[in-house]
Amino acid sequence: MSPSATAGGNSCAITTTLETLGKNKELIVWESLAKTFQDAVVIVRRLGLRYLWIDSLCIIQDDPADWSKESGEMANVYQDAYLTIAATKSPNDDGGCFSTASSSHLSRQLTASERNSLLQVYARRRLPHSVYWSENPSSSYGSDRFPLFTRAWCYQESLLSARVLHFAADELMWDCREKFDCECGYPEFNKAISELDILPMLPKISHARALEDPLRLPQRWWKIVEEYSALDLSCAKDKLPGLSGLAKQMQRFLNGRYLAGLWESNLFADLLWIAVPNRRGYERCLPWRAPTWSWASITSPATWTWELRHNASMHQLTVLASLVEAKCYPAGSDITGELSSGHLTLSGRLFTTQFSGPKRGSFNYILDEFDHSDYLGKYKLFSDILLHENQQPGLELHCLEIGRIQKAGKIVRENKYYLVLEKSKIERGAYERVGLLSTCDEPLIAEWQARSRVAVVKIM
Repeated sequence: MSPSATAGGNSCAITTTLETLGKNKELIVWESLAKTFQDAVVIVRRLGLRYLWIDSLCIIQDDPADWSKESGEMANVYQDAYLTIAATKSPNDDGGCFSTASSSHLSRQLTASERNSLLQVYARRRLPHSVYWSENPSSSYGSDRFPLFTRAWCYQESLLSARVLHFAADELMWDCREKFDCECGYPEFNKAISELDILPMLPKISHARALEDPLRLPQRWWKIVEEYSALDLSCAKDKLPGLSGLAKQMQRFLNGRYLAGLWESNLFADLLWIAVPNRRGYERCLPWRAPTWSWASITSPATWTWELRHNASMHQLTVLASLVEAKCYPAGSDITGELSSGHLTLSGRLFTTQFSGPKRGSFNYILDEFDHSDYLGKYKLFSDILLHENQQPGLELHCLEIGRIQKAGKIVRENKYYLVLEKSKIERGAYERVGLLSTCDEPLIAEWQARSRVAVVKIM
């Protein structure tokens, strides 16, 4: 097994290319290595290990065939590694692993008296901690002390690894499938682990325990997508490849095919994703990287409906559409990696409407014929992209009934969900997803039902 080194950001350090492959096989000059990789070599030697995997050196960077093949093996590389070395404090490959703790966080000698005896006690201030992945390095969880936690490629490397040693600015942190620990002895983490209070804040342990419970896997996948889709990618087309290792791991437990970030076995619940506006805006990713029915097609993060995300076991989804065909075509040999095209054909009830733009400058889109007090606040159109910037008011929208969600075992008002589509600009007769529509208003549901017809739609 081989240890692995991960670091975020870009640098001008040596890499393996078609031109340098032969030379790198013979010798890699020590001075040509980035500081982080030099430190990783030192760590591996001190641990008495022989092998070190560094992505930029072990994968031929300008060979698409080798990159596709090796990136598809990331699940095995990191799952089988003895240890993953994480330069968590470093914004790039030149930041290194080792550092000197700031004076305010060093241990200090304190003198105390007890029963006429003097006691010498050493203590240090509690350090800020994070094992939470965040798009915002200055957020309450992903502080600017942990820039690695903003990097998308490092996300699956951390979850797949058996054990990770984090080199932070002021201490080492240990993260494995059973325990989180650190030099300052932050007590709340492990106390809470035993009480299951903060498992969502400990992604690695939470992930390991979810793999032991098949019923938790669909909701666990949504959490993975929520966290991963908010992270930074230097190359936009890597959105699906950057998650391919975790997809392969989950595929061993979930039935059915993997479809551009969704699972055939849970397809209609997976389709109920919602775009979350952030600093990247509400946009479709260009160039193309995923079909529009996939969360990977947009630049913003994705989440799921509240009922599924927080209380999936308490809510029941009744599917009202059916799958006719699902096709995804990989750009290479890995179906969990980069795609060249894909489509989804569904059968269900479809009604047509128009939208009149956002209400009072907000993102609360209004449907033309329902823009009056009888329907005010009784439906919600969650857009995937900024419709009012790309289209004129009066855009024709087609709403495909997907399912209804209600509290299990209780007769309560149900939420009904529809995929919001527009006619495709790519293929005549096909559609593209632009949002998700929901309502719990029974008169509105009845009206939409009366206006709808059964249709088979192909979504690009």
